Formats: sequence, structure tokens, C-alpha cells
Amino acid sequence: MTVLSCASPKGGAGKTTTSLTLAGELAHAGATVSLLDADPNKPLTKWLERTRETQGEPERIRVVNGMTDETIVDVIEEESERSQFVIVDLEGTANVLVNHSIAHSDFVIVPVKPSMLDAQEAAQAIKLIKTAEKAYKRKIPYGILMTQGSAAIQARGQKAIEQRFDDAGIPRFRTQLLQREAYRAVFDVGGTVRTLPRSAVSNVAAAIENGKMLTQELIKYLKEGAQDAA
Repeated sequence: MTVLSCASPKGGAGKTTTSLTLAGELAHAGATVSLLDADPNKPLTKWLERTRETQGEPERIRVVNGMTDETIVDVIEEESERSQFVIVDLEGTANVLVNHSIAHSDFVIVPVKPSMLDAQEAAQAIKLIKTAEKAYKRKIPYGILMTQGSAAIQARGQKAIEQRFDDAGIPRFRTQLLQREAYRAVFDVGGTVRTLPRSAVSNVAAAIENGKMLTQELIKYLKEGAQDAA
């Protein structure tokens, strides 16, 4: 089974949106997914409640909450036996739970908004990953994911940030998770972008394609990592 963590010490970077987008696409492709809601605000738990109200139980997606520093590893292991993918939506801080989740991940996604402040905060997440690698003596693949950029234009500042990552040899998704109304709407009406009524928001098809491309790129990285480990 595959364990993914979405980690960033900065709130509002897009961890929950990324987690839910990937879960929706993986479930649509037929995989079973456990979403671990490790954010104290419980956004995924609230999403689940809304989904049950409007659409019923989500297909092939479980949401688990209530993890603690002492139980997070056990929960990850239990859900790994239950689902093909475990996605941990971490809170925006560095603590024992975050460290344990990163250490037990097969891949860590670091969402970054297109601002220099977010890029600097991403360095803290990378530092946590490197510390976990030393402590557990294992390679933990990761990738920077640019989020909440404009679908119409790419700001000059974002290009500079991406260039900094590339120059430093920091792995980065080529697909961005763009700022789209559909990604916000799923938290209001429940479900995923694939189950959103087309009348609810505009350009749902573009949001679906964006999530699909991101998921395909992630799967490619996971396959490459498995080959390197073989």
C-alpha cells in the first residue's frame, strides 16, 4: 500500500485541497483511499459530513480522525491494510505527529502558494523530511507542488520561485493545482469535483482535468521510486 503525506508548516498552502483532489481521482480510478484528517480544524471530517448530507457515503473514500502523537503510526498501519492509498492531511506546524507521518510516508507532497514567504516555509518542510530520513535511515521521496496559481497567467514571481527550486535541485511537480472555484465548492456541497453538478460552478471540466494530470504525475513518481528501490 502507498502512504502519502501533505506537509507544510504554513496554513493555507493547499494541503487539504490537494489531499481531497488526489483522493477523488484515485477513487474515481477504482482505488480505495483512506484520508487521515490530522488537522485540528478537521476540514476533511466536515467535508465527509457534508457529503453524507448531500450525496451519501463517498465511494471508496474513508475519512479517519482523532489521531494523536501516540496513535498516528498505528492508524497509518491499520489503514494501509484496509486501503490501497493512505493520504495524511497534516496540520500546519511541526510536531511529533507530523514527524511520525512523514517518516512513515512513501511520498511527501509539499504544497506551496506562489509567494516567496511560502517558498521559504517550504524549506522547513524539506528539513523535516531530511531529518526523518536520517533518523529512520531510509529515503523519503518528496515533491514541491505549486498551488493556487492563476489559470490564466503565471506571475513573474512564481517563475522565479520555481527557478529557485530547480536551481537547488529540489524535486517539483510540473503540474500545478490551480486556483479554481470547483476546488472550493466541494467543501460547500460535498463530494468531489467529479460529482459536482455542472450547474454549481463554472469550468468543472478544467478542474477535473487538472486533478487528473496531477494524479497521473504522482503515480509516475511512485512507479519510478519503486523501480529505484528494486
